[in-house]
Amino acid sequence: MAPRARLLENIDIISYIFWISKYVVKAFVYSYGYHVLELPSTAWHALRDYSEPMMVITAGVIGIVIFVRLYTSWDEPSAAAITSRAKMLMYLGCGIVLFIAGYSLVPLNPVKNGPNNRAAIAGTLGVAASIVGLLGMLTALTSGIWRKALFSAAVGFIGMGGTLTIDVLANFWIESYRLQNEYLSDIRSHIPAISAGTTLLMDGVCPYNGPAPVFAEPWDLSSALSILYGHADIKANIVTRWLRVEPKGLITPSCCGEIRYPFDHLFVYHFGRKMSYPLPDAEAAQSYFSKLSADRGNRCPVDFFGNGVEVLGGFLPMLGRNPYAPRG
Repeated sequence: MAPRARLLENIDIISYIFWISKYVVKAFVYSYGYHVLELPSTAWHALRDYSEPMMVITAGVIGIVIFVRLYTSWDEPSAAAITSRAKMLMYLGCGIVLFIAGYSLVPLNPVKNGPNNRAAIAGTLGVAASIVGLLGMLTALTSGIWRKALFSAAVGFIGMGGTLTIDVLANFWIESYRLQNEYLSDIRSHIPAISAGTTLLMDGVCPYNGPAPVFAEPWDLSSALSILYGHADIKANIVTRWLRVEPKGLITPSCCGEIRYPFDHLFVYHFGRKMSYPLPDAEAAQSYFSKLSADRGNRCPVDFFGNGVEVLGGFLPMLGRNPYAPRG
């Protein structure tokens, strides 16, 4: 291999390692900081702001079952394992290694609660194992019945808090599906036909319902409309705070870069007004967005790519740059 080609290959490898390392560090902060250390805060927000009686009952039952199971199954071998620093260090170390491997093999941008969390499935096993090791080392500082009670209670609380937050977040996804159907039905009832080559932007709606995407990416709405109207030649998106008008078309950001929608068969459908507006040129577009969509900058809560809208609070901010936001 030529020296120049070998150098470029080494640079690519170094860049890849750096890229993976950045995501692993971000995942570490979210997993151990937000999901573990801040669990009391997020569980409280979920309980206070979004919970339903059945959610609380389910989470409470799961927490109690975990506590009772651990407490009543405690025997001499269990106590010996918990008090063994070497064994707990093994749990802690192996858990962290599994966590790093999980995020290295599936290097999707880590987030707190949004759709990108699907990449955390493998790494979560490592978090669980390492937390058991850490709790074992901490409770080993106590003695007798306190050690057993504290270890069982800590694991039970994590199970209870996790169940409650998952139930609350799941409700946002259920509502997101309902909103999708409502928006599509509304478009269909007010626009009987969409001809091939048309671009339709939907205004007056939000891309996310909490952490759950409604129509967050350009392929979401365009694919749904293609199925609804029976042909694939439809471009569609929703109007967001980031959209801007340029001389040759509308520009909107996406996860993969900016998308330009030329003023050729371009329409905006306003969900609130139940009307569609043609945008044949920049002047018409500027008039529409300054008069009928002037509130788009603050209509929806601020969202972050792959995470959606923050709903459970927490002190840790979203890390990294939001790719939706314009550069400069």
